[in-house]
Amino acid sequence: MSDLLVDVVAKRSRDPEQLRLLAERLHVPLSREWLRTLRWAGRNVLVCGTDEVAAARVLSAAKDAGIETVVRPARVAPAHMRFVAAHAQSIARAFFLLTALGSFLKLYFFRGYNPFVHFAGLLWLNLVTRNQTVFEIVGPLAAVGLSLLIGYLAMISVHVNLAWLRLSRPLVSYAHAPGNEILPLPPIRSPDPRKWWPAVAVICGLAAVATGGWLLKSIYAPPPGERPRRPPDTRAERTRPVTTVAPAPLPAGWPLAGSEGRTSDGYPRQWVDKAALRSLLWHGRFAELSRDIEELQARFEEDPLRESWPIDAADAFASATPELDAALEAWVKATPDSFAPYLARGSHGVALAYARRGAKYMADTPASDVVAMRQSLGAAMADLVKARTLRPKLVAAMREQLRLLGLSSTRDSLKRVIDDALVVCPSCFRIRATYLNFARPRWGGSYGEMEDFARAVDDQRWPRLHALRGYVDEDRANLLHQAKHLDEALGASDRACAQGDVADFLTTRARIKMARGDTAGAVGDLDRADAILPGDVGAVLPLRAWARAQTGDWVLAGTDLLAVLRVDPTNNDARKIFDTVVRGLVYQGWVIFKGGARDRALRIYDLAANLAPTDAEVLQRREWVVIGKEGGDPLQAIANTEAAVKASPDDFRAVQQLDYLLSRQREFQRVLPLWDDYLSRHPDDGPAHMERAGTLHLLGRDGDARAEAAKACDLGVSEGCVRARALTVQR
Repeated sequence: MSDLLVDVVAKRSRDPEQLRLLAERLHVPLSREWLRTLRWAGRNVLVCGTDEVAAARVLSAAKDAGIETVVRPARVAPAHMRFVAAHAQSIARAFFLLTALGSFLKLYFFRGYNPFVHFAGLLWLNLVTRNQTVFEIVGPLAAVGLSLLIGYLAMISVHVNLAWLRLSRPLVSYAHAPGNEILPLPPIRSPDPRKWWPAVAVICGLAAVATGGWLLKSIYAPPPGERPRRPPDTRAERTRPVTTVAPAPLPAGWPLAGSEGRTSDGYPRQWVDKAALRSLLWHGRFAELSRDIEELQARFEEDPLRESWPIDAADAFASATPELDAALEAWVKATPDSFAPYLARGSHGVALAYARRGAKYMADTPASDVVAMRQSLGAAMADLVKARTLRPKLVAAMREQLRLLGLSSTRDSLKRVIDDALVVCPSCFRIRATYLNFARPRWGGSYGEMEDFARAVDDQRWPRLHALRGYVDEDRANLLHQAKHLDEALGASDRACAQGDVADFLTTRARIKMARGDTAGAVGDLDRADAILPGDVGAVLPLRAWARAQTGDWVLAGTDLLAVLRVDPTNNDARKIFDTVVRGLVYQGWVIFKGGARDRALRIYDLAANLAPTDAEVLQRREWVVIGKEGGDPLQAIANTEAAVKASPDDFRAVQQLDYLLSRQREFQRVLPLWDDYLSRHPDDGPAHMERAGTLHLLGRDGDARAEAAKACDLGVSEGCVRARALTVQR
């Protein structure tokens, strides 16, 4: 007799009677676990590590039963594999629990965008029911079922792998009993299903608690306190608009905001409405735009305390968005003898240069970004020189030249420009502050130079200039903040603020307070900064939007963010906080709607849609809120809403609700007359034009829909801008 030991493996049989006959011939019971592994793996071990005589008897029994077999030389498994084989059942169950739980947590607590889940949700909403309550219940239940299925597959995979490795538990074992008979393994006890009920009940209870917690969280819990998203720091990303935002309404007169009068130190209370200037450019009002900016400069030359007016007019175009190029070129051609379009194009060129360069140190900036920056600087300098030639006292152009030269030139170039500016306006504060920014050590200057420049002023005659002495402490505060020395940074910023109320100082201190967790104090500082420098989209408004978001004041955060994006769609700070603010508005609107304040919720969703006109969740939830409680019987809902429209034909929300209800029944022909009647009395209602555009598109009248969407865009509806562009592309 040979000493060779072998394993005998049975292949899957489709006839259960063959397996029963095999068990009878071998005098062993068939266990569910062995059969399950055979069915899933396609094979399972009959006997392992046996001699040729016993193997022959097993093979004879399998042949009589019609079972196909495979014989392989036995092998000695390492210790760790023997441990796995001995505890296979426990390991498989652990895989089941961990995988099922992990799948559920992934779906509902750490989930990202999943196109398959999104597609399944759309199918449910369109083919089964649009009832949101049912949708929110079925979703978690489906996730529980899917998680259990994934866990079951993980458990089976353990048994399948062991079967293919011939480490699964064999059906029989060979023992040297009298007569070398084949003895069965000790009985494999199948679990009694009745004993599983406690475990099943516990698992179902945990699943129910998790589902209930998720539902409560989705309805009532605030959005996670995540940090602002950091987009990729590439040149293409820095010059890409964050979103598509409609222009602000056209100004009724001169583009100034605020009340007339003067502050205690003589400065005007009115400020330039930058969004209004951008709106004039959007609508091609070039002659009016040039006239307004020329008037702002003339008023400054009459009274130097109006120094911010022409500077803010230039800042209205300090954006890297590519869409400005064509409009500015058309403006230059329309009014070539005015300094205004050259000032605006130069300001845009400087902003584009900064965006192309990025915020890294020059040694860490890619060479291609430096080349692109220099291209922008050359064109911008030519425009600014032209503007100064046409208007020699244009301090706003000199300020832009300082910002431009700070990127690539020597200290002497900067000093020549600041000297020219101070000849024109020795009392001007903002041009001096810009120069001090580039006198910092990191830009090649020194604290000594900054202090000498700040003290070489007549602060008795012009008291506001005394605050220039705080810029050294403000820079130290910034550096200490970057080094995480928050207490010292706060002390330095307090010393800067003690020199005078300056928006730069208050903004720096607000950043430090936010890092220390004092968000309310930061909002207070930023409110003061906004009062000193109203409408500052470069620093004050983006930071206040984020501070307000951290306090849960999503509406005011969204309002600030919209004001920023209307002037500078490529603002980097706005890019970081955009997603968080939009999600916060979605959350707050839904909570308010659940609390019964439907009209207020709709105002919040309108704000969210103006910020994110292509966001599917914003648009879907707004539709649910518009329909409101009329989502039951569609015919009765339509009848009720028709009565409301008849009673109040000028109620936009009632007409909108009837539109959505009829559209769900695909009765678009009945919708169009509703908006025709409403717009005949309210021709400047942008949202109404947007709804009419949607109806025309559904009726197949894309040309008319494009015109209506463009009208809505002109009236300040961001969704109209997106729809008009999409319909133009489809032509």
